[in-house]
Amino acid sequence: MRSLSFFFPPMLKAFLAVLSGIFCASLWMLNGLICAAVIVLAVISAIYLLHIQLKKSGYTSHVIAAISLFWVYFSIGFFTFFFHERLSKNEFSFKKEKNITSFFAVISSIPKQTGNYIQFEAHTYYDIENTDNTGDYTILVNVIHDLLTANSLIPGRLLFIKSEPYEVRSKKNPFVFDYYDYLKKTGIDAIDYIRHENEIIDTGLMERNGSFKLLNLKQGLVNNIEVWLKNERSAALIQSLLLGYKANLSEDVKKQFKELGIAHILAVSGLHIGIVYLIYHLLFSFLIRYRFGKAAYLILGIVFIVAFVLLAGAPVSAIRASIMLVLFLIARTFSKQYNGFNILGFAAILMVLIDPASPWDVGFQLSFLAVYGILLFFKPFMKPFENAPKILKYLSASFCITLSVQLTTAPVLLYHFGAVSLSGFLANFYAVPFAFIFIFGGFILLLSALFTPLLTIVSFILNAIINLFFSINDFVNQVSQITYIDLILPGHYLWAFLLLVIIFGLWWQTRSVMLVKSLLLLCIFVLLLNIAEEYLVKQKPTLYAFNGKDPFLIFQNESVAFHYSKNGRSSDYLLNSINNSSRRPFNKPRLIDKTIKLPGSTLIVFHGRKILVIEEASQFMKYLVNFAGQNEIWFDIVISYDHSEELLNIWGRQFDCEKLILRESVGLDPSSKGLFILENQGAYIESF
Repeated sequence: MRSLSFFFPPMLKAFLAVLSGIFCASLWMLNGLICAAVIVLAVISAIYLLHIQLKKSGYTSHVIAAISLFWVYFSIGFFTFFFHERLSKNEFSFKKEKNITSFFAVISSIPKQTGNYIQFEAHTYYDIENTDNTGDYTILVNVIHDLLTANSLIPGRLLFIKSEPYEVRSKKNPFVFDYYDYLKKTGIDAIDYIRHENEIIDTGLMERNGSFKLLNLKQGLVNNIEVWLKNERSAALIQSLLLGYKANLSEDVKKQFKELGIAHILAVSGLHIGIVYLIYHLLFSFLIRYRFGKAAYLILGIVFIVAFVLLAGAPVSAIRASIMLVLFLIARTFSKQYNGFNILGFAAILMVLIDPASPWDVGFQLSFLAVYGILLFFKPFMKPFENAPKILKYLSASFCITLSVQLTTAPVLLYHFGAVSLSGFLANFYAVPFAFIFIFGGFILLLSALFTPLLTIVSFILNAIINLFFSINDFVNQVSQITYIDLILPGHYLWAFLLLVIIFGLWWQTRSVMLVKSLLLLCIFVLLLNIAEEYLVKQKPTLYAFNGKDPFLIFQNESVAFHYSKNGRSSDYLLNSINNSSRRPFNKPRLIDKTIKLPGSTLIVFHGRKILVIEEASQFMKYLVNFAGQNEIWFDIVISYDHSEELLNIWGRQFDCEKLILRESVGLDPSSKGLFILENQGAYIESF
């Protein structure tokens, strides 16, 4: 049995092998030579270490099987990512494919009020007689609120729109919320604004498939919850937790939840899926005692979970959590002894095969580590409370779950958001039990609608509990003197932590030294790939226009940024923009004047990261060339579409370039003397 130790538990090790294949493919697409060098170095090191191990143990068949299995999983990860990236690059652009001026569209989301507009998603059609297809694009439509009646704003309603949607621009400013990336992840291809009555016509036709019926049901529940609770704040919270509908949440509530570190309970995710399953288990666990009860319990549980996910809008986080939960449910139903780490590893492999970019997604990282932390630490933390009274045991379970999750997710939060909320630990301690009460109370509220007197009582109790919850939030928010720990972690620190957590967890479960050795070798390989991608592959600098203000360029590798300014106020604007950004990438930026001896220059330092502000454009460009140590500079360009013409004129006058070469033909004369800024086009300056 000792020879099987390499494979126990196999799925997490398989996940690491798949992960290394994905990282390797990512590095290969950036620089194949560096990737090959890293692989050769890793293989040579592995052969040497395995040779030492063979001389000690002699488990030749075991080592051969282990290496073969690793390369199988490695190849799966490598080719999955490679072909996924190739296919994604071939996707056509909304604007390039069709010049749309009029189209049929069916409402595919619940309309919501945003300022003076009613906003909804719509699938487009070009033939009214062929509305059975899925539609070519998804457009985010914004209609002036008085142009359509309430009867027209129903999911599945077919509209005729005479307007030209525009494709969402990429992010305009560094360190701020990327609306383009957000919309792309949610499946939005374009945006349209309808301001005149003749631009939109209600055909009166309805799409009758199941998805639109589900949306109509959800819209009805949203409206009824508002009527039943008679309290906007309470109704918005229940709508968010139970249905995943956050449109009615006020900005004050969102801000408070974010400051307390409990914003995750507002988005349907693993927490909500787990609570829904717990409610289901409390209601239907009796089925397991009967002859065919296990199968009935499993099937009914899957239906219950899937129905909740669909009703909540099937967000990616909920789908990810439901996959994990269904696998746990299958294992728990048919096996008294099952390995939670195996199930987690298998679920992770499924998710990265479906979307090979998942390992870089913060949601995936947090979901994986949260479950991993619970599997790893919950039972050891609960041992002192095994004989405690039920109430104390329940409170200690909530405490131990919160502590387990915080231990494994804190570094991820530090890396992605630059801060961890100190008050979040206390807030999560009571917020999770309250979330269970709210979701369970929401289900009771829906059922009590059949009996009006009971509905009144349930609404009163639920409102009182929600008010108590917000009162506790207010108190905790006031007494928390220090809200955040600010710290910036490099990418390889994050991955080193993740891999070490996995190794520690497997050692904790198996106490196998050989397992730790083999995993440590694999983790070093994964880490080498990540470090090579972060430091060895030279990435292009990125040029931004700061909200139509002055140009701004960032060298990603050197973590150095340059800001061209016509006046001193731009420096203050830059600092304020970074300070007010949601990500907060720098801790306490400070301004140092005239550090570099260049005419009219100012240096802004953010913990070792420089932003140079130069008054003269010629000095700006010459400094870039000297800094790069070469006469050719590649860069990507991102501009603010609100001031694009102004920027074109400014930069066209300031720079006198002998030659401008674009990577893609965009109809620009290469012999032009002016530097014309174009969206997402790469160019380099050959000489001055």
